[in-house]
Amino acid sequence: MPSTPEYSKNKRLERITRGLCPTCGNNPPKEGRKSCATCLQDQKDKYQRYKEMGLCSRCVINKAGSGKLCESCLLMTKHKRDEFKKVAFEAYGNRCQCCGETEPVFLSIDHVNNDGAEYRRNKAHPRGGALLCGWLIKQGFPKDFQLLCHNCQWGKRMFGVCPHQTKAKTELEPESK
Repeated sequence: MPSTPEYSKNKRLERITRGLCPTCGNNPPKEGRKSCATCLQDQKDKYQRYKEMGLCSRCVINKAGSGKLCESCLLMTKHKRDEFKKVAFEAYGNRCQCCGETEPVFLSIDHVNNDGAEYRRNKAHPRGGALLCGWLIKQGFPKDFQLLCHNCQWGKRMFGVCPHQTKAKTELEPESK
């Protein structure tokens, strides 16, 4: 029986298609989860053993630092997070769509239609940060999202529209006499 990454991926997809746990293929997944209750408990027990042994929960080789991961896995995770953010920001123009701010520290992903709460309620995407950026990459950068600086995003949240937009609109309107 071949054991290649492609074979494993196809096997998991076949199990999911049949409505079974992708890990064991024996039971249906637990409600709201990807794996069955047995596999979830096995995974929980496995990570508990790693924790008791002081091992990193990702590589299971190095001693974990103060958290679950060793120093090298933490660095790799941070690098991956930064890469996801960089790719997502580039796809959305690397600047605030309202005021043009380009400093990445000041930028964040925004829901164009102000429907972020609805997305989160329906669990359509992760809450934010690197997980959201990874989801955006997988989805092909949907047009329902944009980059805004934190100031513009806060203004949009508080007033329904960023104050920059209100100001620009009033400057364009002719004065009434």
